[in-house]
Amino acid sequence: MAFFEFDCSDRTFEEIQIFAGFQDSNLDMLSRCFKSVCMIRDQKIKVEVNETLDTHLVEEVIAACFSIIDTQHRLNSQDVSYICSLAFKNRLKDFKAHQLPVSYTHLTLPTT
Repeated sequence: MAFFEFDCSDRTFEEIQIFAGFQDSNLDMLSRCFKSVCMIRDQKIKVEVNETLDTHLVEEVIAACFSIIDTQHRLNSQDVSYICSLAFKNRLKDFKAHQLPVSYTHLTLPTT
């Protein structure tokens, strides 16, 4: 089994935790997007290489995720999914971490 490795030795433990997500939810989303196994070991993000994996695209997606962490100090699986969708459409070059789409949830307010 061969793995593509993205070095995170310049990142803090907290930044790597944010990247992984609560209960590895961000890593799971990354795995689903790239149809590959993703994990963090020894300050490296490792992605299992397969015949369809574009390692350059993986690198761009990971860099975009860390740009969100750098500017907003957070990252969730919807962000990862959005970044992956941009990458697969070859539109990641237009991505700005401070311009993430905002979704609104319909809230039911209590009545008195």
